[in-house]
Amino acid sequence: AVDRFGVESGASPLGYTVPDAPRGFTVLEGVGPSNSHGIKLGYELSWDWPKDMEIAGFNLYHATEHLNTFEHPDHYDAFWPLWTKLNDEPLTKSEFAFSMSEGNSTDHYFFVRAVNILGQEGFFTDILSPTDGQFRPAQP
Repeated sequence: AVDRFGVESGASPLGYTVPDAPRGFTVLEGVGPSNSHGIKLGYELSWDWPKDMEIAGFNLYHATEHLNTFEHPDHYDAFWPLWTKLNDEPLTKSEFAFSMSEGNSTDHYFFVRAVNILGQEGFFTDILSPTDGQFRPAQP
């Protein structure tokens, strides 16, 4: 800012905002890559993002187990290490084909975060799981 005498003030603190959570996050069961016997070995994940809101992309996270931190508050510190980011660079599309190895019968959990142009992650989507009924996506 400059006062009426032309004296400039010091720098203001840096202000920024983080992106909102992507909307419409879905995980479709029984679709995706297949093995040689036609058994599906993956899931199709998708989400919505307003076209007029510029971001760098999205980070997609995956876990194979879930801890309920409300029932077990001491597990809160163990909750975050369960999650693995599936992409090295922000995804530029709002869809992802998740592949798994044959014989993998474990549970799968996912959430997405938008990434702004400064590389800061925004809010989380809900956790969804095609394998755990507590986290099943809503069906249309």
